[in-house]
Amino acid sequence: MPTELKKQKVAELAELFSNSSILITADYSGLPVGQMNEMRRALQAEGVKFRVIKNSLALLAADASGKPALKEVIEGQTGIAFGDGEPTVPAKALSDYIRRSRSALKILGAEFEGQALNPQQVTQLATLPSRDQLV
Repeated sequence: MPTELKKQKVAELAELFSNSSILITADYSGLPVGQMNEMRRALQAEGVKFRVIKNSLALLAADASGKPALKEVIEGQTGIAFGDGEPTVPAKALSDYIRRSRSALKILGAEFEGQALNPQQVTQLATLPSRDQLV
């Protein structure tokens, strides 16, 4: 039976998921703590949040937030990058960080507009110009 704390955590995550335009999952195994903190600072400078979330809670929150496609890209030691504005920003920020730092971080996929994206599609999304640049 889930504890009140877990229920509260799932509700908090579900709200965070539903307010995000894109959710990018990444495998952080092999990433030293110092590099993880550096990555979080780099992403935060772009307005992107990165959280390490227990998979069981993330799966429950994906259902509760109406984003079941997210369940397809959660596996292993998973961290999730959240973006609530332009969907290309988190993809660019994460891809740029991985390329610049030669990090052990690996993009697993993303949930975008109700669909699961594979790592190649996330990388392609990172190369697209922003909506403002297109208009």
